[in-house]
Amino acid sequence: MRAIALLLVPLLIAGCLGGTTKALPLDDPIVERTRDSIFGEIQKLMEGVPCQASAVGAATSENIKPLNILKWEQGGNAEAEIRGDLLYSARGGGFSIVNISDPLRPVILSNYTETKGNLDIKVSPDNMTALVGAGWGIDLVDVRNPYEPKRSGQWLFTSVPVIGGAPLNNAHMIFTMEIAKQQWVLMAPNSNTGIWIFKLEGPPEARKLTFVTTTLPVQGGPLGPHDMVVQYDTVLKTHVMYSADGYHGWTAWDMRDPAKPMIIGGLVRPETGYLHTIQAGWLESRRIVVTIAEVGANVMQVYDATNIRAPVLLAMWQVGTPSSAQHNFNIVQEKIYLAHYGSGIFVFDLKGMPTTPSTKLIDYKPVAHYAPASTSFWDIVLKDGVLYGSGSGIHVFGYGCVVPGDKAFTSIN
Repeated sequence: MRAIALLLVPLLIAGCLGGTTKALPLDDPIVERTRDSIFGEIQKLMEGVPCQASAVGAATSENIKPLNILKWEQGGNAEAEIRGDLLYSARGGGFSIVNISDPLRPVILSNYTETKGNLDIKVSPDNMTALVGAGWGIDLVDVRNPYEPKRSGQWLFTSVPVIGGAPLNNAHMIFTMEIAKQQWVLMAPNSNTGIWIFKLEGPPEARKLTFVTTTLPVQGGPLGPHDMVVQYDTVLKTHVMYSADGYHGWTAWDMRDPAKPMIIGGLVRPETGYLHTIQAGWLESRRIVVTIAEVGANVMQVYDATNIRAPVLLAMWQVGTPSSAQHNFNIVQEKIYLAHYGSGIFVFDLKGMPTTPSTKLIDYKPVAHYAPASTSFWDIVLKDGVLYGSGSGIHVFGYGCVVPGDKAFTSIN
């Protein structure tokens, strides 16, 4: 899930993929516990964990508390999405649905394995359809019954005319949104052909994607745009899409009519790394845009984009190598939560960002670090003040600056 909640405008029970483990019903008396008792237990576990760490280095910092790990029996670390008390994780030729209403006792409800691909997982705005990206296209899966997901449609690249760069096409990253009562799906196909835009139509048991347009015929360099996020901007009075455009920087688009996206800003320039993920939001009166790049110079960069046509670089951070770089991240309540392929999960504080470029903050320092023995992570999401890292399973942990049970600390699509 791509998450922003900073005044944004926008394991004890486990199962194996394809195995026979049966999840307990959500209303089973064995697991019937109140929300207050669940988070009260977690708060007791977090007692004594400080907000500020005395030092943040290679090991797990003192302001992070591991709580549990739901291990995938067949491994796999991939994209994660949270909707309500359900966590969707792309893996094993499809995805798994996990009940996280009790973070200390997550339960795998089902494993969907028919997609034969697991590039990304997103859920429709009405929470009825999961969209799973693969090399050949997108599977649409009815998830109204989380115990028995069923395919409700399928979209193939072969269903649209060949667009330049077609040999590289794959449904690498997906984003869903609702604008003017219409459900929309965005896709970054890794082929230098812009962001592809679809309407999601039909009843949940028989859904289809209708291809509408692309942002540009050529966009982003050899691998094209990699990821995107859409938020409603209260200053511009419109939905804005931010696109991480690979080797060409990033762009901002007016999406008041998704069928006619209009570029309104960004930073289009040659990059020394492949711009991978982008997030944006408001920090007091300033529009902040954060990007990360993998391959080449895999840096995280923080921009003041209050003037969306002339972003100003405020801070940078880098650790690792081209093959061990940062991956997905989320911004929640003025902090950046970042998953790293080789070094675990880092937290950065956006407070105190300078109003102008400053050499003092060019080397941006993390304020917390989660570094278990298995440190390869693809994604990080938050739900009610608890953190979930998608690594060799789902790592559940707490952070001393966040009170477990606080609904404000929840990732949003």
